[in-house]
Amino acid sequence: MKRSLLPLGWFFVLIGLGFLMGCQTGAPAAQKQKLKVVVSIPPLGDFARWVGGEWVEVTVLVDPGKSPHTFEPLPEHVKALAEADVILFNGRGLEPWASDLLASANPQARVVYIANEPIFQTAPYPGNAHLWLDVTWAKAYVSVIRQVFEEADPRAQPKSQFYGGAIEARQALDSLEGELRRMRDAIPKEKRRVAVAHAAWEPFLSPLDFYMVPLLEGAAYEGHTQEVPPKTMEEWMRLLTNENIKAIVVEIQNPIPTLTALSQDLGIPLAQLDPLGGMPGRETYADMMRYNMRTLVEALQEAR
Repeated sequence: MKRSLLPLGWFFVLIGLGFLMGCQTGAPAAQKQKLKVVVSIPPLGDFARWVGGEWVEVTVLVDPGKSPHTFEPLPEHVKALAEADVILFNGRGLEPWASDLLASANPQARVVYIANEPIFQTAPYPGNAHLWLDVTWAKAYVSVIRQVFEEADPRAQPKSQFYGGAIEARQALDSLEGELRRMRDAIPKEKRRVAVAHAAWEPFLSPLDFYMVPLLEGAAYEGHTQEVPPKTMEEWMRLLTNENIKAIVVEIQNPIPTLTALSQDLGIPLAQLDPLGGMPGRETYADMMRYNMRTLVEALQEAR
């Protein structure tokens, strides 16, 4: 049945909007000490802090360990949006709730869906929203954010900070890219064969020369669903065996018990990776990417 009412969380957000907007002082952006930035997910928060440094104050909507697919707003999100100068979403369908949430935003805020920007028109992985997991395209995120910050803050000094921050970020990403490849080299090429429960991992795995089989292809299964029909399980078992798969990749935010059982039955290691970070041991984007590669290396080294 089609639902015509917003979820309860959205109702309270919209109720709070009038009060919060009425309480704003109306101080012009140029008088603020820092650019107030709201982002949807932790990796965008890292990129924003990288570029903005001391000139930005960043609020992340989706808490670490949570999924953007199940996000519901809290009162503090309403306040942050009502005061924001810049609002950054990933785009490409990752945040289906974004348009509803913008009803509570400062109408003067600059709103950007980063992965929908022209620079991403040549990006691979059609229909895939998780482009930040490809370090090469993470550099494009940095470029877009730098331009947005420069346009949103008219002061001269922050502009030099944003330029310098973007340069440092790109250099760090270049270094990270090489580090991930060196870590990957610990895995013999014949063992770089993985199955994924969600196609989100293509931007991470493909540039690093992994052979990847999406489990949801040709199966009655959605990447964020917990229920897996028996027929689909049979298809997966045949696929994993026929393709000589050495590890199964799943998201920490979306555990699938059926895949854990399948991993045990077939003796194929399970690699639980994190596409968002923000948690202990993977707080920053770079830490998260290292964690993912280290986890994958450990799983594949155990594989038969």
